[in-house]
Amino acid sequence: MTTKLGVTTRKNLEHVYNERVRQDTIFGAQEHDLEEWYTILGEEVGEVAMAILEQDYDNLKDELIQVAAVCIAMIEDIDDTER
Repeated sequence: MTTKLGVTTRKNLEHVYNERVRQDTIFGAQEHDLEEWYTILGEEVGEVAMAILEQDYDNLKDELIQVAAVCIAMIEDIDDTER
């Protein structure tokens, strides 16, 4: 099995980072309880599902990047809460 780690992974992680910056610019630092995070994440996953159902493959990658960015924001909030 070969791996795609490297240039492709770095490029996609850069997209996720840029989305996190965009989210922080729009919403500021986000602090939510886990139930709120779960709701936010569920909404984003729902947008992925809609893109798949509508065969909107141009939008699918953007929606997946948003899911990943929300996961990172959630992890960051958990890390900040643990300090």
